[in-house]
Amino acid sequence: MSFNPQEKTVSTKDFKIPDEGMTLARCARVIEMGTQETSYGDKKQVVIWYSLPFQTEEFDGEEKQLFIRSKPMKISSWRDGTRKAGLLDHTDALNKDATSFDDILNKPCMLNIIHNKSVDGEKVYANIASITPVMAGQDVPELDTEPYYFDFYNPTEETWGYLSDYVKGKVQEAKDFPGSALEALVGN
Repeated sequence: MSFNPQEKTVSTKDFKIPDEGMTLARCARVIEMGTQETSYGDKKQVVIWYSLPFQTEEFDGEEKQLFIRSKPMKISSWRDGTRKAGLLDHTDALNKDATSFDDILNKPCMLNIIHNKSVDGEKVYANIASITPVMAGQDVPELDTEPYYFDFYNPTEETWGYLSDYVKGKVQEAKDFPGSALEALVGN
């Protein structure tokens, strides 16, 4: 069965959102989204997922760490060596010497999480307000999942397989998906 990005995945579970405030975290996933259309034009983007070791929820009978993700961030500045605010805030908090996204995986940090309501006031979303390095000597528990980096421009079957159907659909909407190595890999 092939993936159809036009089909909506329906979640049958309401996931707990992370609590507001400062919390310890680890970088669990880095996902390059390709070139996405934004209100500022087409931009190469990345989204970073963090695991929250002190905030858990039961999932399939097991306590699992909650996740929170960054907003999509422009990555062209990373690749050309002129890192800018936004992505720079994340990479510097995780590993100020990072030269690739692999260098930030599983690194600890402190997140300030805020809650925002949807325009209609019906939903509450958790967002990352800021990110900082952990204090010297502070221990952050290990991830309860394997960290991974999905490289849009050098994809592998393994990392493609880790992505949810929703994320796969967003990645396939990338302006540079047609004719890419990723399109060749997934066979669309």
